[in-house]
Amino acid sequence: MLHIHRLIDEGHTDEAAAALRERMQRRQDLAGEHDLEALAAEQLGLSTVALRAWQLVVRDEPNRLDAWEALATLHEERGDHARASACRERAVSMGASPRSSGAVVRDEPSQERNDGPTDADLVRFLHLFAGREEVHARMWHDPVRGSGYSPVHQALTPELLSAHLAGSITAGMYMVTANELASVLVFDLDATKDALGKAAGDEPSIRSLRAEIHEEGVRLLRRMRELGLDPVLEDSGYKGRHLWCFLPAPMSAERVRDAGRRIAALVRPESPRLALEVFPKQGTLKPGGLGNLVKLPLGIHLKTGRRCPLLDDDGAPCAAPFARLREVRRVPLSALGSLLQGPPPAEVEAPRLKEVVAAPAPPPPAAPDWSEADFDTHHQIGGVLRSCAVLNQTVRQALEDKRLSRDALVALQHSLGHLPAGVRACNYLADHIPGFAAEARMGAHHRGSPISCKRLQQRLGGENDQTASCACSFPDVPGRYPNPLRHLDDLDAPVAPSRTLDELLDAYARQLARQREIANEVAELRRAVVTALGTIPGGRWARDDGEWRLEQDGGLPVLRWHTKAA
Repeated sequence: MLHIHRLIDEGHTDEAAAALRERMQRRQDLAGEHDLEALAAEQLGLSTVALRAWQLVVRDEPNRLDAWEALATLHEERGDHARASACRERAVSMGASPRSSGAVVRDEPSQERNDGPTDADLVRFLHLFAGREEVHARMWHDPVRGSGYSPVHQALTPELLSAHLAGSITAGMYMVTANELASVLVFDLDATKDALGKAAGDEPSIRSLRAEIHEEGVRLLRRMRELGLDPVLEDSGYKGRHLWCFLPAPMSAERVRDAGRRIAALVRPESPRLALEVFPKQGTLKPGGLGNLVKLPLGIHLKTGRRCPLLDDDGAPCAAPFARLREVRRVPLSALGSLLQGPPPAEVEAPRLKEVVAAPAPPPPAAPDWSEADFDTHHQIGGVLRSCAVLNQTVRQALEDKRLSRDALVALQHSLGHLPAGVRACNYLADHIPGFAAEARMGAHHRGSPISCKRLQQRLGGENDQTASCACSFPDVPGRYPNPLRHLDDLDAPVAPSRTLDELLDAYARQLARQREIANEVAELRRAVVTALGTIPGGRWARDDGEWRLEQDGGLPVLRWHTKAA
């Protein structure tokens, strides 16, 4: 397994997958280490291999709770809810939480057969999700070109639907028929382009956005039911939710679209980071055109590899999706009454979002080794500045006016820079005051003799009005001359900061403004990194000590740093 993990760490995923398959074939009759094989398969995204490995684990160790939970999750992702429920029940009997994988355990037995939907279920599905005749959409994904859909001039059949459910293909429906009718109304809940751009790559922001999408999807489901509709809620498999509303019979696509816009205006998302888009988007079709499409539920989104489950009233995956489809009500638009009267509302849906590549979040920044407050609170640096008016004014001008000459920086480096903490203090100023190159920073603190008071006054006399009134006196000590660091001779304990509360608040406000500026700069850089990594197959970029990876988290972009294994 060490060889396989080394291949994974080095990014040779194809070689690692081949080696893992060969190892499992060779060892399938042996006991032990199948859990390591399962974890490696999951890391490589090989769900079928992982499923087989966990099955070998429970063959050898029937009481492995983690293996039963992993099997339940893998079966759920493959849409095999009967086997998932059986594994979940086994895990619960061993002490696991009924909701340990996010699945909903129902009290009533599933109506679905162990071998999947019945023929009647497949036919009912095709009748419910009926769109353009004799043509359907087929999703494709290429690491370089991205994702998209191509029309296939063939009617959807139960056989093709079975392939969609099995994950062999991912199909979509064109909403409007050739004679411009529609029998399905779809609401697409998504993050806005601005919200996605601001959150892209930042893992806490992505989690917050996902939580908003989840909560808003459930709210929209309840709100539409209050209006009289019976929508079916679906996880789109990428980053949003679809709400499907079925009509008793096809009707004018223009009227369906108009009704959808009116409903969207009534139930629009509460969060400004979310937008609601209505399908069909066209009331009429251009000659030879097909109009917009929507991916069919219960298949696999090829970009993320996630299945698109139907969701229950709490937003959790339905354990029996075809049972839900059996009971769905087709609600006529006329049943909505006065809700659809009056002038049509303005467009509420945002521009269609492109499926951008997800971005990983950088490691959290280390705490700064020096801040503006340290000039007051550090025992030695603060003590010297409180006693030496010349150095104190130089530092205050630098902090408050962003003004520091080369002579002033040299003076600080040859006075404060003789103290261990003085290196960090001087480098803070060199980094934060415009005009200094990297070579202006200090390495180790200076040794030997610090700058004398006389030389300090000469160097700063033209820019510091404190030099004229400087009259510090120090006891005569053989071999010691007047210099600012001699103020430390009488320094016993830390003294409260010399600045007033107003001055401290002003400094605090300045740092908050800088923090906002830096946060904006970091966000712009992160977006640029996401865009650049999105053009690289696999979304990975190796560095000496690890690798940046562009990953998907529930269909949203996350930028993650992976440290190279020792």
